[in-house]
Amino acid sequence: MLKRAALAADPARMHADAALTEAPQSDGQHLCCTMTSVLLRLVRSRGGEAAVSAVLEWAHSKHDAPYLENIENWVSLDEACALLEAGAHDTGEEMFARRVGEEMLRQHASTPARRSPR
Repeated sequence: MLKRAALAADPARMHADAALTEAPQSDGQHLCCTMTSVLLRLVRSRGGEAAVSAVLEWAHSKHDAPYLENIENWVSLDEACALLEAGAHDTGEEMFARRVGEEMLRQHASTPARRSPR
């Protein structure tokens, strides 16, 4: 359902004489859990704890709900995509990922970062 691009950087160099180096490993810390916390809240509001458990199982999540609801934690891109797919499957909403994004914007619209002038 969701497309995943290959996660690799082009081997470009600033100077022709520069050596190519490997990108540092991220240990699966690609996205902070702000998205997963909103996702689980939406799933829970629709189907309760049973729905949350079903989504985590369907996504083969490496983490439990408390971990995913703590916005200081991080997940891999693959896990985030799997959770979005599982949420769409559980709710039956084709646009579930968009709904998660809209809720994230609503949730953070009144934060100091949002109110600061650019």
